[in-house]
Amino acid sequence: MLVLLDILIILILLFVLYDAFITIMSTQGAGPLTHAWTSNLWRLLLFVHQRRPNHRLLCLTGPFMLLLSILLWYFLHALCWYLLFALQAVTVTSSPGQAPADRLQTLYFISSTVSSLGYGDFVPSGFPWTFYGGLIALTATIILTTSLSYILGVMRAVIERRAAAKGIFGIGGSPEEFIKNAWQIESGDSLNLHLLNIASQIEANALKRLSFPVLQYFHSSTLQQANSRAVLLLSDSLFLISQADNQDIRPPESVQHVIHNAIETYINVAPLKIYSKVGNSHNSDPSLDTLKELGIAAVSREIFATSLQQYKEQRKKLLKLCYEEGWGME
Repeated sequence: MLVLLDILIILILLFVLYDAFITIMSTQGAGPLTHAWTSNLWRLLLFVHQRRPNHRLLCLTGPFMLLLSILLWYFLHALCWYLLFALQAVTVTSSPGQAPADRLQTLYFISSTVSSLGYGDFVPSGFPWTFYGGLIALTATIILTTSLSYILGVMRAVIERRAAAKGIFGIGGSPEEFIKNAWQIESGDSLNLHLLNIASQIEANALKRLSFPVLQYFHSSTLQQANSRAVLLLSDSLFLISQADNQDIRPPESVQHVIHNAIETYINVAPLKIYSKVGNSHNSDPSLDTLKELGIAAVSREIFATSLQQYKEQRKKLLKLCYEEGWGME
């Protein structure tokens, strides 16, 4: 029975280390344990937020999840080693008296070894416990160093996401403003370069969500830094200007293609699928009247209706991402 317990503890330990490795080192999203508790907690918070909006609470969630994930790995890692030592007889002894340690003293030994302090007042009783003691310190050090690198990477990615959003909202806060400031002012190649840079940032930030799964839970406190809403604004604006009857006012086809690809990447790598339905969002669909108010000749309403029907599928996915990031269409 004791052997079976030891095997079970070792399997749990390996599962914890696997979860940390997948979350920190891979580009396939979070590990199974981290994904389970973070996604369910986010669902709960969004459920509350949709009924009583609280952006401040959502802003704290990302940093909290990041810190708690690391603490959880450390705690479960230490707990498994403690159970492995505590279930056996005379695994730890005092130094220099060689008196067997009780369970509380064993816990003290494990915690000091995991923290790499190693006071030396308690030591493993002999092989294989001496080997295990070195393994405890090694795995704890790996978790610590990789976690610190992970935190720095996440914080850089958060800053880049918010900078990309501000770059889009800096052109205009609505499709009407965006089109007016972007394509009604003759900015030529400088605008195209700016749009290509924004597309590159969107694609890079989307891919970073795979390397840093917790990134999706870093909620911005202001709309101008909300990545999902910024991408939706860019997508709507690009769709509307593509409906202009005058081809000279449209951005070059190559620029449109790059932006479309970036938005598709942004949608496809999104890991959350919380909202299966967005609801009746047709009232906020892009309108042909926007171009007319700006004095831009547009295609016929029949052509626009066909194009809008094709665009709606992509827009619905972007709306879902807005809801899933806590920035639904208020």
